[in-house]
Amino acid sequence: MTTISIILGTVCAFLLERYRFWGKPFFQVAMTLPLCIPAFVSCFTWISLTFRVEGFWGTIGIMTLSSFPLAYLPVAATLKRLDRSLEEVSLSLGKSRRNTFWYAIFPQLKPAIGSSVLLIALHMLVEFGAVSILNYQTFTTAIFQEYEMAFNNNNPHVKRAVFRLPYKGLYFISPSRGL
Repeated sequence: MTTISIILGTVCAFLLERYRFWGKPFFQVAMTLPLCIPAFVSCFTWISLTFRVEGFWGTIGIMTLSSFPLAYLPVAATLKRLDRSLEEVSLSLGKSRRNTFWYAIFPQLKPAIGSSVLLIALHMLVEFGAVSILNYQTFTTAIFQEYEMAFNNNNPHVKRAVFRLPYKGLYFISPSRGL
């Protein structure tokens, strides 16, 4: 879901920031509208309209459509303040538009895309309600079901520890600890 959201958000940002067409201000605002609707409500709406969105592919589609603005906004902001002279120089040196994008524009978009990846991945990790409405089992729903079945069971604690190990490892090797 994160990868598809990043691709969709980056493509939309590039098209809306680099090209002129009728209704562009409307589409720039419309790209951010999914942020106004919680994913839980969005999933409930799609389920009310049709039951064909349940399961793996429905979850991917709905969660991608509800989270791609988290990639669109930082990439669009970065594209808006990029210096176009780098792009013009690349084109004047005979590079194709594709090479210009990959070698002149994309390296400057990497910080915005990286922060979007982190934001979307963490958002998907904590999104429990939307995924449970779509009848798809994830790691987060498994932890919740373990707690619901028997609170004194150790299984949810073991599953939760899987989340904590990478963060504790990063904490111990981080230079900000003053070691």
